[in-house]
Amino acid sequence: MSQAVAGIYRNGVVELDQRPAVRDDTPALVTFLPTDGNEGNRVLAEIAQDTSFWDDPPSIEELAARQGVKPCRRIEDLRGDFWPEDESVDEFIAAVRRWRQEGSTREVPE
Repeated sequence: MSQAVAGIYRNGVVELDQRPAVRDDTPALVTFLPTDGNEGNRVLAEIAQDTSFWDDPPSIEELAARQGVKPCRRIEDLRGDFWPEDESVDEFIAAVRRWRQEGSTREVPE
């Protein structure tokens, strides 16, 4: 459901000319668009009410189908190839313990 309601923008607040026809306590996405012409602070509020949040969640199978998830056929496909060759697991565990004691986190390079 989508509707447009005109209003005026003043002091950081948009006052709508009329109350939009949406149910109370229902989330709505409101996009403010400047009106055409030279009308000062007039705006047009495009209100898109999305009630899908309240729908029953999809099953695991439906969600997998929507996202194009395929079954893993080989265990090798799950193996990551990201570990630096010059860093041992023991060095990593020691570093994590040190960071936790220091209360800091490791910065991840971009």
